[in-house]
Amino acid sequence: MIYISDEEIDKFIKDDVPYWDITTELLGIRSGATLAISNRKNECVLCGTEEAVRIAKKLDLDVNYFKPSGAILRPDEAFFEASGDAKDIHKAWKICLNILEYMSGIATQTYEMVRKAKSVREDIEIATTRKMIGFNKGLTIKSILTGGAIPHRLGLSESILIFDQHKVFFKTHEDLLKTIKNLKQRAKEHKVCVEVSSLDEALIFIDAVDMIQFDKLGVELLEKAVKRIKSLKPEMVVLAAGGINMSNVEQYASTGVDILVTSSLYQAPMMDFKAEIKPL
Repeated sequence: MIYISDEEIDKFIKDDVPYWDITTELLGIRSGATLAISNRKNECVLCGTEEAVRIAKKLDLDVNYFKPSGAILRPDEAFFEASGDAKDIHKAWKICLNILEYMSGIATQTYEMVRKAKSVREDIEIATTRKMIGFNKGLTIKSILTGGAIPHRLGLSESILIFDQHKVFFKTHEDLLKTIKNLKQRAKEHKVCVEVSSLDEALIFIDAVDMIQFDKLGVELLEKAVKRIKSLKPEMVVLAAGGINMSNVEQYASTGVDILVTSSLYQAPMMDFKAEIKPL
């Protein structure tokens, strides 16, 4: 699904175990052990076990079993077990648990938001912004994909999205429209999207772009804007962004937009998993 490099996996380990585990070493623990991780109270969408497996194997552990990302976990359901030297178990324990709780939290909330939106309109999509911290971008994107959303933009190189911050460099709308025409001639394989804050502004660009993204428009105004745009240009893809979250996603889905753009899923609470270590 998403390529997580060995370098990234190594960094997760190195960040938590830069040199040695002073506690386990000085306690003189010399034994084999197992690490078992299970869900606690709430049903959830599991994510990150493939990364946990790689971490465990890099720390010389044997992975006895695991459930794949995307599995629906019931309360108290076990989903990961590894065994090996207790010193290595202690190195892997928190790294794996943190990744699993973080990724599963995002995947679960994403799944719920997608479910809510599609209960209103089956063909709507939830897309997540690039408002994320770079060091865990791969884990975050894998989490939202596992939950059923898609990335809105992965970076500046893949899509054309014209913001107000671009518009300020053009003296008139006519100058910008002329430039967009030239842009589309050069980037024929790309669709062009413009972000606007009102229907009036959207109508300026309706014949020049392929997609219109409304930013921070209220539900009632957005619904009116979508109806007008679709009546003039049915093939126009309409997106809504700004302030969309779990509490209002159904309202926004009812407006008729094609895509809901959100960054709220990145603040999903981590899942509560149980890690149990037993000596062999």
